[in-house]
Amino acid sequence: MGTRTLRILIIADLHSNLPAYYAVHDKISELYGKNIDHVICLGDIVGYGPYPNEMCKIAEAFVSVIGNHDVACATGNADGFKKWAVEAVHWTFDELTTYNKTFLSIMAKNEFLKIEERGVKIYLTHASPKDYLADYVYPDDSKERKDELLDMIGENHVLVIGHTHIPFIYQSKKSGKVIFNPGSVGQPRDNDPRASVGIIEIDPNSAMRLDWVRVEYDIREVAREIQRVGLPIRLAERLFFGR
Repeated sequence: MGTRTLRILIIADLHSNLPAYYAVHDKISELYGKNIDHVICLGDIVGYGPYPNEMCKIAEAFVSVIGNHDVACATGNADGFKKWAVEAVHWTFDELTTYNKTFLSIMAKNEFLKIEERGVKIYLTHASPKDYLADYVYPDDSKERKDELLDMIGENHVLVIGHTHIPFIYQSKKSGKVIFNPGSVGQPRDNDPRASVGIIEIDPNSAMRLDWVRVEYDIREVAREIQRVGLPIRLAERLFFGR
């Protein structure tokens, strides 16, 4: 890794959407082959979609942090969720195996990825360092708010978050630190229905490049399965519009 570009794949908000994940996996393999050094998952592995156990099995291979839907679906407690999300939580809780409920429950609230040979340190959490489950950080939030969050990550250089399903990059002029949201694999909300993942590239001189990969997938397949298993039809409809 010392003489080549190091790559980190960042996925978030899979939401039990297996076809979207497989499409992402195939596209990343096409673009980079085996040249992915780390895979990071920012939580919300389950919720909304119709393939919770299958998604948990895949996510076991990742470095993952826990999301609010992971907590809700593992416990069956959907307090504070909207009507169709509550229905999805209860359906997912009933579907999940005991093993997968345990897997979801024991994920960390944050993780730290240190790329020692490049001198890069990355702080990973689902929502924000202020509240790892419930805080929403949007692209149009003030610079002051974003800088406050970056002040909370200490010596780390990059804050990687999900939760909003909206991809964005922000670099602080004050500290040079970066917030990076990869967007959502399973339920994009930036008016683009394609699955979204993030890529961080770190070259041998420790220069970083952050970007997204957007991937089309068979939304109809997921929509049919959502309808077949009895999840709210609203969860299928929104996938076609990316919101």
